[in-house]
Amino acid sequence: MFGAGPETEDLFMAWHYARYIGKVADAGKAEYALPMFANAALIRPSYAPGQYNSGGPLPHSIDIWRAGAPHLDFVAPDIYFEFKKWIARYDRPGNPLFIPEAVGGAQGAANVFYAIGHQNAFGFAPFAIDAGEDKDLARSYDLLSQLAPLILENQPKGRVAGVLLEELTPSQRVRLGDYTLNVSPTGGRRAAAGAPPEPRTAATQTPHGIFIATGPDEFYLAGSALNITFTPNTPGPPTAGLATVEEGRFVEGRWVPGRRLPGDDTGQGNNITLRGGTDAGILRVTVYRYR
Repeated sequence: MFGAGPETEDLFMAWHYARYIGKVADAGKAEYALPMFANAALIRPSYAPGQYNSGGPLPHSIDIWRAGAPHLDFVAPDIYFEFKKWIARYDRPGNPLFIPEAVGGAQGAANVFYAIGHQNAFGFAPFAIDAGEDKDLARSYDLLSQLAPLILENQPKGRVAGVLLEELTPSQRVRLGDYTLNVSPTGGRRAAAGAPPEPRTAATQTPHGIFIATGPDEFYLAGSALNITFTPNTPGPPTAGLATVEEGRFVEGRWVPGRRLPGDDTGQGNNITLRGGTDAGILRVTVYRYR
């Protein structure tokens, strides 16, 4: 069935693990009709098979797990490092994306935006979330729960995007609806003269955001430490400006507007800053085109 060598032993072990877990899943489903999944401890850099759980549902053995345990509903990664690399390898047809273990705190608060906005994850569960108060993650969950109806409505239409800017992706161009969003990091809120600088958390050090196109010229944006400009990507006037930029919240599914930001807060109608922090919220943005 397999060739020779360490990788063969890896796949051979995966086959037997999958066969056993498949029987456990079958027995469980016979009692309770619940979704069943298996999660994977991932390969750490420079580790060889045997130094990690090499028989688990790793990306290179997912097909073997599907054959050995056909009644598992999905397999899922525990991600504590190289988040963008690993999450992409589990976002594949026939495998709904769920993150059953991940780093929490401010970094987790940034990662969850990317998981849902870019990779269409349906769940994100940081480890030991019950061990103490996690204000950064709570804020992210609050914003995403408010946006959930818009996300679910627009994801199938390809009108939801997420970004997580890191060293290898210091800026990004995101095509969404009739516009391209040019996304770059920002230094965060400017401190008043003489005031001490704001403490920087991992959430502000890792710029992140989620963007939803809800109409031809309407967007909802949330995130932290991002600067965003719009460029048209369809025929017509070549320049995009900001018509309105409005802070607000969703309360029981209804948009409740707050401040409407003036030109001094939007680069005279040219760019948006998502600052994040304790006052993080949602922006409703409308744009227009001109020559």
